[in-house]
Amino acid sequence: MKKTLIASAVLGIVSLAVHAQSHVTVYGLVDTGLIKETGRDVRMGNNIESRLGFKGTEALGNGNQAFFVLEKRFNLNDGTLGTAWDHDDYTHRRNADWQGPALVGLSGDWGAVSLGRVVNLTVENYSRIDPFGQYSVASGLSAYYFLRTELLSNAVRYDSPVWKGVSFGASYTLGADSRDNLLADGDDYNDGYNLSVKYDNGPVLAMANYNRLADSNNSYTWNLGGAYTFGDATVSLGYEKNRDKSLGDSMDFDTWIAGLKYRIGRGTVNASYNRADIDDGAYNGHANKYALGYTYDLSRRTSLYGIVAFTDYHDEHGAWYFGNRQNARGKYDDSVTGLQIGITHRF
Repeated sequence: MKKTLIASAVLGIVSLAVHAQSHVTVYGLVDTGLIKETGRDVRMGNNIESRLGFKGTEALGNGNQAFFVLEKRFNLNDGTLGTAWDHDDYTHRRNADWQGPALVGLSGDWGAVSLGRVVNLTVENYSRIDPFGQYSVASGLSAYYFLRTELLSNAVRYDSPVWKGVSFGASYTLGADSRDNLLADGDDYNDGYNLSVKYDNGPVLAMANYNRLADSNNSYTWNLGGAYTFGDATVSLGYEKNRDKSLGDSMDFDTWIAGLKYRIGRGTVNASYNRADIDDGAYNGHANKYALGYTYDLSRRTSLYGIVAFTDYHDEHGAWYFGNRQNARGKYDDSVTGLQIGITHRF
């Protein structure tokens, strides 16, 4: 009897110890508001895509741990699945149950390795220099381009430790097996990889990123960016080069961005200028975009925002190229003004 009680007590203590070493968090963000753009009726939309996620860790000893992330994204205004766009939209992966990161991995003093559906390092890092995070009516022009897919499926990602502000990352993405599709163009099938180096220390942020997208006929993106914070202000600059070879002939898409964030009390003023040039051999055009916004923090987790943006396209064809939507007349406006107000709550 005593042995049984002792064994039960030991098992209970071990169970509690294991439980204490594991941690699971439910997190999320809900965002919605009203949007009005030239040639379109007022609609509901978001500044940041709403999401519900689960993440957890388990201590393995010697400073190592296992971790996982599962994140679902959705449209708060109607409850439908989100529109986190990626290159695999052509295979309807947009309708996957987990549209955000869905991964498992190991981490320690040596860094971290993730497997599954991981965040694209090129997009993750470069988005930090855009005051609007490349969302909303103020989104950077580069956000319209499919090579900048936010999430990479069937991927392995490595993140290094940080040495005095310096870190690097790399990922490898498996392409589709062309043997499974006899009608497929084999030239489009390629594996992808992602390389990134970053310096983030005190007021200085600098980065360089490169991404070759899987199953894109070796299309690629690279960018350089930096930001500097002094007092309540942060200024940022960036350049990005996209070369799309997925349709055979190469198409170049180059963008520049200059940004400003200025903290005033409980609010933040955001401003940006974007320039984009496109050249596919048959068409050569450009676009300029100006954006101004204000975010007011009601609390640490809840904020209100207002944004106005103006985009001037080279012509109607350029407006189509840069992702502008048709107006009520079925035409593409060569200049668009967008207004957006809304609320964001994080938990």
